Amino acid sequence: MSCGNYKFRKDERKKTYCGISRHVILERVRPYGFIECGAMLQFLQLICATPPEISDLTYIREKTKECLNIHDNESDYFNDLKRLVRDIDNEIIYRVSSIDTLP
Repeated sequence: MSCGNYKFRKDERKKTYCGISRHVILERVRPYGFIECGAMLQFLQLICATPPEISDLTYIREKTKECLNIHDNESDYFNDLKRLVRDIDNEIIYRVSSIDTLP
C-alpha cells in the first residue's frame, strides 16, 4: 500500500502508519542544486540505512535546515524542503514515541 509519497509499514504493535523512505527523501532533495543538498544526496546514496534510522533522519533534517538557513528567500521554491523538515520531524517523533510506549 502507499500513502502519497510514503509507504505503509507495520510496526511491532501491528499499527499501520506512513513512514518516510530513503527513496522519497532522495526524490525530494534531488531537484535542488545547493551544496548542502549534494551532501545529502551522497549521504543518502552511500551511507544511509534502508529504511533510514533516527540518526540518518536527524542528519538529513539538520542539513536541510542548514540549506534553508543559507538560501531560503521565502519563495515557494523552498516549500518542499520546508515540508521535508516537517515530515522528518514527524517521523522522528513517531518513532521515539513508539519506543517509549513499548511494553
